[in-house]
Amino acid sequence: MSIRRLVTLLTVAALAASTVGCTPKRAGRTLTGSDSGSVIEVGVGDRFTVALAENPTTGYLWAVSGALPSIVETASDDYDSESAPGLVGGGGTRTIVYRAVSAGSGDVGLVYVRPWETTGTPAATFTVTVRAR
Repeated sequence: MSIRRLVTLLTVAALAASTVGCTPKRAGRTLTGSDSGSVIEVGVGDRFTVALAENPTTGYLWAVSGALPSIVETASDDYDSESAPGLVGGGGTRTIVYRAVSAGSGDVGLVYVRPWETTGTPAATFTVTVRAR
C-alpha cells in the first residue's frame, strides 16, 4: 500500500471517528423567552425549538400548560446545565424540540412552576401560536 493511500485512508477514518457521539443539529427556528406571544409558521414535518432559562435547584421547572395541540408532538426535551459541576444553585437551559405532525394551528404553552405547588400563579409563562401548513 502506498503512503498516499495510507494517509487518505487514515484521514477518512479519523473524520468518521470524530463524528461518533455527535448529536444532529436541531432543525428549524429556535425560540427564546423573548419570543413569547409570537406566531410561527412551519411545514408539516418541520421542527422548531423552544430554549428557556431554567434553574431546577430552586425547584422551578418548565412544564406544558394544558395539552399540546394535536398538530405538534414533542421530539425531545432536555436540560443542559450551564454551571460548573458541583456548583449549587447554578442554572441552565431547558430545550424542547417540537415537530409539526399535521396542518392546522394551535397554541403551545409552558409555565415555570414548582410542580408540588398546586395553587398560585406561575413564576413565568411562555406561549407561541403555531401554524402548520
